Amino acid sequence: MANGQCVRLSGVFKDITESRKNEEARKKAQQQLLDVANSVPGIIYQFVFHNDGAITMPYINSRAEELLGFGSEKMKDPEFLFSRIHPDDYDSTMSAILEANRDNANWFQEFRALDKNDEAVWIRGQSTGSADRDGNIVHTGVLFDISEQKKAENALRESQQEFQNIADNLAGVIFKYKLNTDGSDELLYMSKGAHQLYEVAPEKALGNIQLIWDIVHQEDVKKIKPSIEQSAKELTPWKFEHRLQFPDGRIKWVDVRGVPVKNTDGSVVWNSIGLDITKQKEAEKELERINKNLEKLVEERAQKAVKLSRELELYWLAAEHAKSGVWHYDVQSNKLEWDDIMYELYGIDKADFSGAYEAWETSLHPEDKERNVRALQETIAGQKDLDILFRINHRKSGEIRHIRGKGKAETDDKGNTVAVFGTNWDVTREMNLAVERERAIDQLKEAQAQLIQSEKMASLGILTAGVAHELNNPLNYIVGGYTAIHNHLNEEELLDKAEIEEYLDWIKTGSDRATKIVKSLNLFSRSNEDNTEVCDIHLIIDDCLLMLQNKFKDRIIITKEYTDTPAEVPGNNGKLHQAILNLLANAVDAISEKGEITIETKSQKDRLNIIISDNGCGISGENLKKVMDPFFTTKPPGEGTGLGLSITHSIIQEHEGSLTLQSTPDAGTKVKISLPKERKHAE
Repeated sequence: MANGQCVRLSGVFKDITESRKNEEARKKAQQQLLDVANSVPGIIYQFVFHNDGAITMPYINSRAEELLGFGSEKMKDPEFLFSRIHPDDYDSTMSAILEANRDNANWFQEFRALDKNDEAVWIRGQSTGSADRDGNIVHTGVLFDISEQKKAENALRESQQEFQNIADNLAGVIFKYKLNTDGSDELLYMSKGAHQLYEVAPEKALGNIQLIWDIVHQEDVKKIKPSIEQSAKELTPWKFEHRLQFPDGRIKWVDVRGVPVKNTDGSVVWNSIGLDITKQKEAEKELERINKNLEKLVEERAQKAVKLSRELELYWLAAEHAKSGVWHYDVQSNKLEWDDIMYELYGIDKADFSGAYEAWETSLHPEDKERNVRALQETIAGQKDLDILFRINHRKSGEIRHIRGKGKAETDDKGNTVAVFGTNWDVTREMNLAVERERAIDQLKEAQAQLIQSEKMASLGILTAGVAHELNNPLNYIVGGYTAIHNHLNEEELLDKAEIEEYLDWIKTGSDRATKIVKSLNLFSRSNEDNTEVCDIHLIIDDCLLMLQNKFKDRIIITKEYTDTPAEVPGNNGKLHQAILNLLANAVDAISEKGEITIETKSQKDRLNIIISDNGCGISGENLKKVMDPFFTTKPPGEGTGLGLSITHSIIQEHEGSLTLQSTPDAGTKVKISLPKERKHAE
């Protein structure tokens, strides 16, 4: 520059062709990247956690509007974007986002967001974070609309649940059975029906298929396995009917069917179903039995088929054999129709039959009318099938006949009863037999009661001498007191108060003792049938020992080990006296010279146990099996009826108790009675 004028210009020229090409290539690559980003079916974004706590979204591709219906600029506002998260998913989603604010953090979340119409859209988001040079955490990631996938998942879940509901409620079991290449087998799936059909929990069967094989009838196992192998080899449907046998002996029939599919490893899986066909098999068996009986009837009556067709002859044979009349009652028209056997059952001529419902009702015995008419009305109302028993006065013979009737309601399309049909048959003979049976049972009970009372009286006869001896002692007290007073009065001596009280004490002691003996004797001999009395077992044992005292006094030691709690049970005092007296008398008789009898009572939660032990002669094993049989005795003739233990056992059973014996020859016997403290079937 000179004098403000440019006199010379200096500079350099540089070839920028390559840089221009690089810039154009960079712009082209950037545009291609943008084109790719905008063509991806979802949102590509960049999300930044700044050091100062701010959150920004510097980039989001142009397809953002396709996700929720809002433009890219609005979607780049994190506060706005967070506000569109579904309220139910907000807390979990925000927690996951904030947790990703660290270097190398991977974020993955499935959540719902609200679109422009406030409808829920399922979104899957995932990104990877990294720290930039300023320490900000930058996440680059994608957001996809997965609503259709979620709908498909829900549809699949509902389909699976529907299948599970069908499997769980099917009247059978659905299962997957797998046969491995080494010959081993296993269950891959089994529905809840296993509980009812196989009586095995499904989860246990899945863990151990042997639980199923163990209940398959052994004769059928030999046939099932070859049929499975054939189905696996030919890949043909498998069908087999077999039996299940349970530990208690019950048998079930099962129809199993499956379709095989061969896996790439060579194993075969059957999708199978098992159905309980026990009732079908029973029906087939019953039908077979009926068919055999019918065949037998046909053979016996073959000569009668000369003029009639075989079908008609079979019908009349069945009718003649069953004597079962058929009737049909039209509810709407009140019309009653009978076949010929019905007229015969009631003793009515066709000409005298009105054909109305009242013709049947007026035939009923007055005492049976209300109950049976009500039963018919309940059938008409659809409450239950008709099953009635009633009496009629046979019009021709005048006899009282017992008739059994069964019937069903016939309904229209709406479920309303339009008619009732059924059968009647004569059960007079059966009813008479039932009456005779009841009469025989009553006579048997009466004879049993008389037998028990006779045994009781026989026992009393045996005890008479001992009781008489026991009464003699208290009578001596009474006579002694009376004689002393009488002698003093005859000698006209004055008695002081102390002497009189002493003599009166003698008399009272004797009378109390006699009263106690008579009371015990009365308790033993009474014959009422009341089984609801409160029975004190300790008092009963003491009463029985008092009556037996003359038989064991001075030679047998009686040891009583009573429970401290009340020893009371419901029952019949007289019968329990008889039972315990029999057992104590047997214990005394088992000891020929000196010995010991121990009587224990033990109280449990709901039972009272009585244990009587002696060290007498004992009972042999052979006789121990028969001691409770009626009329069995080891005593010489005239010394025992052989009914004592039998009756005692019956009395204990009548009181809902148990009686057990343990014995060793020459060592002694232990008898245990167990009685309930409360009666379950108190009369």
